[in-house]
Amino acid sequence: MSVRARAVAALLVLHAGSTVGEAQQQQQQREAASRRPRSLLFAALGAATGAAVASLYAFTENDNSSPGQCTSGNCVLTVATMSGLLVGFMIGREFDQLHALRYRGGVPLYPRGDAVGLEGEAFVLAVRDTLIAVGGRTGIQIVSNGSTLRLAERRSGIRGIVALDFIPGVGSIAVGSPSGFYLYPPRTGPGMLLREGETSALVATPERIYFATGTRIESAPAAADTLRTWPGVDIGSKTQALTFDSDRALLWAVTDTLLLAFRPEGDSLAAVGSTRLPGRARSVAARDQYVAVAMGESGVVLYDVSDPAQPRERGRWSKARFAYSVSIAGDRVFAAGGLDGVYVLSITANGLETFGLARELGFATLLVSRGTRTYLVDRSTNSLRRIPSDFTQ
Repeated sequence: MSVRARAVAALLVLHAGSTVGEAQQQQQQREAASRRPRSLLFAALGAATGAAVASLYAFTENDNSSPGQCTSGNCVLTVATMSGLLVGFMIGREFDQLHALRYRGGVPLYPRGDAVGLEGEAFVLAVRDTLIAVGGRTGIQIVSNGSTLRLAERRSGIRGIVALDFIPGVGSIAVGSPSGFYLYPPRTGPGMLLREGETSALVATPERIYFATGTRIESAPAAADTLRTWPGVDIGSKTQALTFDSDRALLWAVTDTLLLAFRPEGDSLAAVGSTRLPGRARSVAARDQYVAVAMGESGVVLYDVSDPAQPRERGRWSKARFAYSVSIAGDRVFAAGGLDGVYVLSITANGLETFGLARELGFATLLVSRGTRTYLVDRSTNSLRRIPSDFTQ
């Protein structure tokens, strides 16, 4: 290779390195939803750079160059342009691949919302009307769900809370912990122990509270005041999560491997249907004709439960490294992806598809969608966040 050809190649490499640095800065900025493939943009930039370098070479072109060497202006222009195009395309393709991996096939999302700081690590989240409850090692923190989020009060007395819910219309708080199942009055006063033994999950309706203890799911009146064993069913394994579909009066439960449906029958429960899960369940959410289950490393599975006796798998999504929690809002499924943030999935004719990923929402571990809003706990800032469920990009 001649000295001048080496000089052209060196200029291309130097410019490519500069282009990589600039592209990395651009990558850190917010990307529009209509993101164009970087492979095409960088290819065009590389071709333009090669042509510019070739034009500089033209000023020093030597008419006495040996025949057979690519030393003419036209030859150098062609080689430099094609080399720049190829280098730019390869660099851009790397960015496209990194982007696809980072956002799991979706787009970057930046929902606007508000937040309030929490005290201690949060294990469970409940939302009813104008109040939000966050439970964890330090007890229960009550947040006012008004025009802005505000930490209203903090209750102590029980440590290691793993399940809680408000009694709709009353405001009493049902609490589950390793020591038992408790009921707290709406404002002040001590809690009452209603069932001894570890309570792993619970959900409340205006009339009754359904809670899981050991391998049983039991049902207690919302105004219960007695310590006892309550009516219920034994499902043979520990319940991981419970949710109640008030529209169809169905209680949904998940164990490590099963999705189960029950219908209230007097003061107990009657089995309706069940299906085996494709992974180990962590949380469950129900809305309209759908039930979604977060399954950790196995992602999220969505069921059409129009016939609750025979849930039908509607879609399965496994692009997150870990799905901690799940909620449903309209035709969207929200998945708490831990360090990744919050994934937003679309319910389509083909099942579940990645709509986008909100990385700026922090280390998301808990999710609840109520009305037009979605609430989440961000462990990276130890805060409760609130965003609109129907936000656009």
